[in-house]
Amino acid sequence: MPWNNNIKVFVTYATSGTEIASLELDPCQSAQDIQQEIFRLTGAPAYRQRLLFESDVLDPRRRLQDLGFTKELRLTLIVQDILWLATTSVDGGVKIWDANTGEQIQSLGGHQSGVRHACFSSDGCTLLTAARDCTAKIWNTLTGEPVEIFKGHTNAVYTAVFSEDGYLVLTASYDGTARLWYVLTGECIKTFSGHNDGVVSAIFAHDGLSILTASVDRSAKIWDLQTAECVQTLTRPRGEVIVSVFSTPVQNWALSTLQEGTAKLWNIKTQQCVHTLKGHHTYITSATLSPDANWLLTASWDRSVKLWSLTQKKNRKCAKTFQGHGNGVVSAEFSSDMSHIVTAASDGATKIWNVQSGECVRTLKGHGAVVNHAAFAPSQGANPRG
Repeated sequence: MPWNNNIKVFVTYATSGTEIASLELDPCQSAQDIQQEIFRLTGAPAYRQRLLFESDVLDPRRRLQDLGFTKELRLTLIVQDILWLATTSVDGGVKIWDANTGEQIQSLGGHQSGVRHACFSSDGCTLLTAARDCTAKIWNTLTGEPVEIFKGHTNAVYTAVFSEDGYLVLTASYDGTARLWYVLTGECIKTFSGHNDGVVSAIFAHDGLSILTASVDRSAKIWDLQTAECVQTLTRPRGEVIVSVFSTPVQNWALSTLQEGTAKLWNIKTQQCVHTLKGHHTYITSATLSPDANWLLTASWDRSVKLWSLTQKKNRKCAKTFQGHGNGVVSAEFSSDMSHIVTAASDGATKIWNVQSGECVRTLKGHGAVVNHAAFAPSQGANPRG
């Protein structure tokens, strides 16, 4: 029988003393490996966890063998009531903030030009960024270190998102393609080619079998994930721009915008307009579907963000307007529980808003130029105060 030199790790809550986990781990594994397992067991994102060894907080990079124990290790867990968000900017910077206090947690410098988009992994351990330097990168949010870089696009990468299981990354680029990457190796395993201009959005469809893309060529496409072949195209006439695509268990949508501010939500399969939304005064820059698919957020160069109900059959009026930026708003995103939204604008500011009251509860400033995107980390119950 081979010798087993694994370390038995016991984790208990600091408040109640209740045991959360009993793990057998290799001595070369780190504290972050324990945090990821705790996320799997409890749903608490890694950035909210503090693991105590005796009275000291463990560095996520600390290996178990460095703690001096060979058989058993007992750790205590504190789950903090915090919520992180990430911002990206034309200045090439990526910053991670405590949404409750406005404190800057990390400043990630590594892209060679403006960063367009950011997306947290489901456990909060990593952040995925897309930039004008033709790359996408994964960062360790707990240490601020780069983990993986995806190279292959020949023009700016506009968006990047994780698959649900976190093993794949999907990127959209101004080189006219979307690409699928394997996280563990950084290898491009699929290229989706067929748009005639830059791709501004790419997402995994709800069915797990296809992806959706939107392009400045005024089209949205559905692609077979296995064959990388286009199976459906929605094309809009000149003067109408498609800015976002969404997927629900029921249907796949694309949102288009006209210069005078009208937004139209299209069923890509049937080519039918399912919602017409009037209220903005000029082009919409981005749109985001709420986690429950009942609400839509639109950001516009008219300096406002609007919230729309998609469940009301008769009344298509805006449910709420968020105003306060000094220049055009580039993006708007919901928190996981939909209690707050975060907006990024060309005035260099990021704002956090209470959805119910419509009031701005915090303004974050730290970038030296336009803030392109802001996104909340997964929260599991932590809300920005206010």
